[in-house]
Amino acid sequence: MTQRPWRGKLFVFWDDEGEHVSLAPPTTVGKAIIRAFAVRGPFIPIGLQKTITLPDTERWLGELLLQGFTCEPCTLES
Repeated sequence: MTQRPWRGKLFVFWDDEGEHVSLAPPTTVGKAIIRAFAVRGPFIPIGLQKTITLPDTERWLGELLLQGFTCEPCTLES
């Protein structure tokens, strides 16, 4: 059985607690800086977790590209 590639949106945001990657935008925006990416790849990059906290999201996104993902900036709404 062939696994279908994953396609979705990832939200990268920074707040007082650190850098986060999420499958959904943060519910409390406050001081958060949010960026959205349309992502395609072989699997869900954050697994079944709702949100992950990382020390360096830019490096993590770069590593996704090496694993066969595409990450394109997009709007928060689309």
